[in-house]
Amino acid sequence: MKGQTVHLPKRAWRLGLFFIGILLAGGVLLMYKGNDAVAQGIANKDGILTAEQVKVSFQSVSGKMVNEAVQESQEVKAGDILMQLDSTDVDLDIAKTQAQIAQLDAQIQSMEGTIAIGFV
Repeated sequence: MKGQTVHLPKRAWRLGLFFIGILLAGGVLLMYKGNDAVAQGIANKDGILTAEQVKVSFQSVSGKMVNEAVQESQEVKAGDILMQLDSTDVDLDIAKTQAQIAQLDAQIQSMEGTIAIGFV
């Protein structure tokens, strides 16, 4: 008996492949239609805001939070205010940038006058 191979009938192979196919199809169906945490996460992923998404969204924004409009696990819809930040830092940055723009505009006008004088 040593070294001999056992051959299964074709019917046994077909039946085995059929059951493997059923198991795979059932797993995929449960993954997308089931009630487990993964399936719920996939189904509701558009409405779930993670800490990582918030971190990326506000990475370049500075300021203190003055109002937290929602709590953890609270459902929100598009356009809802999640939090309000103190705008003092942003307002100062805008004023600084506007002053820099005005200074550059003055330099450009000054150089245009110099160029005009040189060609006259």
